[in-house]
Amino acid sequence: MSKQDSEQVERERAYMEMRAKGTEPYDAVVLLGFSDSFADSIAKRLEDKYQQRIKDVMNKAANSVASLSKKPSKNPLDFLSGIMNDELMPNDIRIKIAFQLLPYFAVKKGMGKPLGSKAQADQDSKDASKGGFAQGNAPKLASVPK
Repeated sequence: MSKQDSEQVERERAYMEMRAKGTEPYDAVVLLGFSDSFADSIAKRLEDKYQQRIKDVMNKAANSVASLSKKPSKNPLDFLSGIMNDELMPNDIRIKIAFQLLPYFAVKKGMGKPLGSKAQADQDSKDASKGGFAQGNAPKLASVPK
């Protein structure tokens, strides 16, 4: 990419940022350093690109939502996994979801292999019976004389 091309790309990006903040097209072009005599034609060209970019982003979002609605989720974990794996979703959202799902897929060091729900319930009951809920010793029976 030539220096002139990179400057043009930078000006287009700056224009789109100004428009997103509410600056009028003509004012944004003048603030970018274009002369008043060319401002109208350049504003028209950049505004067309800006509007097309908005349409592209909206279509991408609509396609992403549509793809989610086509795949019914059995549970929240499947739903969030679907969003995380959707390449149309923005990366920042996918990363946030990945961090939220991490405890469900990664085992802490030293915890060993995760147990299934039935095995986990058995292990939990054994652990509970060893602690404060442990069965006490049987009472000693003594014979009482008559």
